[in-house]
Amino acid sequence: MDVSEALKRTRELLREKDLHRQLLDDEISQLSLEVLALEQAAERWDARIPPRDSPPRSLTWVRLGRTEAVYKVLEEEGALTNVQVFKALEQRGRSGDTPKLIGAALSYLKKMGRVDSPERGVWEVIPPPESIPISMVALTEEPMR
Repeated sequence: MDVSEALKRTRELLREKDLHRQLLDDEISQLSLEVLALEQAAERWDARIPPRDSPPRSLTWVRLGRTEAVYKVLEEEGALTNVQVFKALEQRGRSGDTPKLIGAALSYLKKMGRVDSPERGVWEVIPPPESIPISMVALTEEPMR
């Protein structure tokens, strides 16, 4: 076997290995989703089943980062306290979020200008600038000369 044949054979083997690695990566991704679903089922089995009238558990909520999950709860439910946000996230299937960690997420969201605290201990979403009524924008702009 000369060098060109050895190089050709090596390239073929590399292509086969890359294909095999891709198949394994796909299988790992699928298994990771199954493990996540089984963990949620185990939590429910441990008598942590939410009441029937609560929102359904969703893998989407579990996959969200804590900060985005906190923001989304406030967006959906309106003004809430830290404890109410905690309970809402728990009802949506999230675990590991403590009121203290939720407080940290709320502080970060406030720093970023995405939430505000209209009264002590209560948090709400700040609407994006494009949703401010035109009459309000007119009041904040300099008059035309």
